[in-house]
Amino acid sequence: MQISNVISGLADPTSWGKKSETAINAGANAVKSIEPQVQASPALQKASVDILRNYDVTNITPEEFSQMVQKLHNAGAISEKDFQELSAVRGDLENAGVEPDESINLMEFYSDKLSKAQKNLGSTLDDAARQQRLGPDLRRLDWMQKFAMIQANPDAVGLDMAA
Repeated sequence: MQISNVISGLADPTSWGKKSETAINAGANAVKSIEPQVQASPALQKASVDILRNYDVTNITPEEFSQMVQKLHNAGAISEKDFQELSAVRGDLENAGVEPDESINLMEFYSDKLSKAQKNLGSTLDDAARQQRLGPDLRRLDWMQKFAMIQANPDAVGLDMAA
């Protein structure tokens, strides 16, 4: 998974007020940086898009998110490693007190979580330590942006991936 485009935008404290710009930049590259498994097979690509069409990460319950991730894994669209990482989202939501049937915007959830963490860390850590602390949440936000981009533009996936 390529996350440098998201990390660079979120690691810079001056960009934190520009959430929409960061989301747009990350979203524009989402289709190009989707996992290699999806790029390899048109049938797998279609199955992934079909699964993602049924879910909206900007309005999803933790239970629905778990179902989506399980379906993507069963279809072979995400690796075991990615499945484990995405499964951790459910733990983050439980730790935040989100009920299994409560709708949530996962992009906002991770953007807010990262903003709070950035403020709490202040200037006490160097960039490498900051990236290490924020890395898991940055990767999860990157996944949410990819999912949202594909959900918003499912027909563009095949065009961009074929190019």
